[in-house]
Formats: sequence, C-alpha cells, structure tokens
Amino acid sequence: MKKIRGFMKVFFFGLLFVVIGVFIFTAITRLIYDGCSFCTPAEKAESLKFLADQGDAGAQNDLAELYCTGDGVDKNPQEAFRYYKLAADQGDTRGQNNFGSMYCLGEGVAQNFPEALKYYELASNKGAAEAQYNLGAMYAQGEGIPKDLEKAFRYIKLAADQRYDKAQYSLGGMYYNGEGVPKDLEKAFRYIKLAADQGDVDAQFILARMYTRGEGIPKDLEKAFRYIKLAADQGDVEAQEALIKAMALAAQKNKDV
Repeated sequence: MKKIRGFMKVFFFGLLFVVIGVFIFTAITRLIYDGCSFCTPAEKAESLKFLADQGDAGAQNDLAELYCTGDGVDKNPQEAFRYYKLAADQGDTRGQNNFGSMYCLGEGVAQNFPEALKYYELASNKGAAEAQYNLGAMYAQGEGIPKDLEKAFRYIKLAADQRYDKAQYSLGGMYYNGEGVPKDLEKAFRYIKLAADQGDVDAQFILARMYTRGEGIPKDLEKAFRYIKLAADQGDVEAQEALIKAMALAAQKNKDV
C-alpha cells in the first residue's frame, strides 16, 4: 500500500511538473511572439504555430493571416482556412469574420456565399464591427443573397457607429448617393470626414472633392488641398495627379499676379 502511495505521489508531482513546464514554455513563447523585435518572421511564425496548436484563438487568427500573406511561412490559403476555422469554432469573432471572408472570396476553399453569410452573422450578432460591415457589403452588392439596401445601411451603420473607418466611408457614400436612405449631403460629409480623419485614403480623396465643390459643406479650397495631399502622401495615384494639377494651377495664378 505504501508503495502504491509512493508511486502516486511521484506520478502526481511528475504530472504537476509537466503541466507547469508546459505553462511556462507557453508563456515564454507568447512573450517571444509579442515582444521579440529582433526575431525573424520565420521565428515569430514558429512561436505562433506553437500557441495556435495549443488552442490560442488569437494565435490561430494571427497564424492564418501569415499563411494568407506568406510572411514567415510559405503562402498557403488552405492552412489559413484551417486555422481561421479553429478560431471560429471557439466562438472567436475575429476568426468567424475572417473565416466568413475566406468563403466569400473563395480563398483556400470553394466560394460559398451562404457559409460566408452564416459566419458574418455569427460575428455581427456579437458586435464585431468588421463583420457588420462585411455583412452590409453583401446585402449592398447582392452577393449570394437578394440585394437589400435597407439591410445594408443598417449593418454598415452599426459598424460605422463603432468608428470602423471603412464603414464610415461606405455609410457616407450611401448618404451621398441616396442608397438605402434619403440623400443627405451633410450626413455624407460627416461620415466621410470621420473616415478621412482616421486615415482612410479613399475618404480623404472624396472629402477633398466635396470641399472643392461645396457639397454638404461650404467650399474651402485650403482644406481640399490638405486632404488631397493626405491621400497623395499615402500613394493614391489619382490624388497625386490631382495634387500636381492643383499645384500647377496655383503656380500659374501666382505667376499671373
């Protein structure tokens, strides 16, 4: 009996040692991934894979993104799909949204709009702004579902109210064009400016045009120039061309004076 008890103690402490060892190794691996500025992309990917295979939903999402981009690992949409699914199956909203996007775009899996809609809705119902935006975009474009601009507006506004810049820009566009809502240039200006001030390059370009034309706001060429320059500085070709023309026109006016 004493031998059995002794064996059980050894077994218990041995198991405890293993559990503590795994916990410490996992914590160190997380620190390496989160704070290692000198690690190579491949080393960070290896750390992520360990965490992802331990069931860490955040790591599963991050690793899937690496498989999408090929940063530190060979580009592999199928592996991206698999790791997004692992995160989605845990109820992780980022995983659900990204998994839905794989179905929507047909990346790593055959395109399947009903499945995309399903996962967007799961994440959207939990308040995930990007999923709400993606769901609204599906309704706006009629992708795999009947086009419904009123539903599109509703979901995109939910995301915009959470300060999601793409949704703010899209909502401004819906007000600008009167899609799913009565046309309202003042509200269009308000939402497009919100997106532009968060750095959305498309919003910056359109906002500059609205200032130039006086749409929803009094004309203001100085502010128009400021926003067109912001867009140009981000590499927007159309904005760069408009900026060159504006500067040439200003130079000609100064010359004439």
